[in-house]
Amino acid sequence: MKITPKFIYSILIIYFVLNFTVIGTGLTNPTFTIVENSRDLQNYIGKGDVIIGPLGHELSFENEAFPLWYIPHSESLGKLNQNVSKYKPKFLLVCEEFNSRPTNMSESWPRLNEFPNTTFVKKIKLCPYPFTEHYKTILNLYKIEEEN
Repeated sequence: MKITPKFIYSILIIYFVLNFTVIGTGLTNPTFTIVENSRDLQNYIGKGDVIIGPLGHELSFENEAFPLWYIPHSESLGKLNQNVSKYKPKFLLVCEEFNSRPTNMSESWPRLNEFPNTTFVKKIKLCPYPFTEHYKTILNLYKIEEEN
């Protein structure tokens, strides 16, 4: 096959059309929903309530929650905030899906079974795929009840 200027021109046109389509889809149907979900959490989480778990800091930008960096099962960061009971966390985020794959992310993050008195509050769906009902990340929010 001989590569002619017309062939190169055709390939470039196809390349630009495909890229504009992909970029245009992202601009017209954005899929980053963490801001909206953070605002919505103010209906469940009170001012200064401590929240722990994956994406806790990111989900606290638009509300008045207090995110606590607590990764008890990490070799390098496990000692950070190891006295978590001092801060009395009221909410726990548990990852159900991450990058569209089921997971419990229990390698490092706090586990649901470490807090025996919890109540399911809400499923948080983040980063939807365009024009579908599928999400890249799904978190479950639990309220940690105080022990009697």
